[in-house]
Amino acid sequence: MGQFKGYPIEKEEQVYVDTGILAVTTKHLYFYGKIKSFRVPYSKIVSFTPYSDGIGIQRDAASAKPQTFVTGDGWFIYNLVVNLAKEQLD
Repeated sequence: MGQFKGYPIEKEEQVYVDTGILAVTTKHLYFYGKIKSFRVPYSKIVSFTPYSDGIGIQRDAASAKPQTFVTGDGWFIYNLVVNLAKEQLD
């Protein structure tokens, strides 16, 4: 009598992390910022998401969260990294 069953509420939001330089090479994406810096091999990226002003990536890891990079020219950066990643698979 009078039982209550709760349900979890899931919430997604984008959080600003850092401003820095996104460098693109033939094998990796590099990010260098004041707070955080990292390297991501194309072989560890499972998806690319194009945006009008940048690109989103999803890494191949259980705890990886989607990352978005605002570059100003989404079409260019998306096509560049997708084609470079395809070359790594060949």
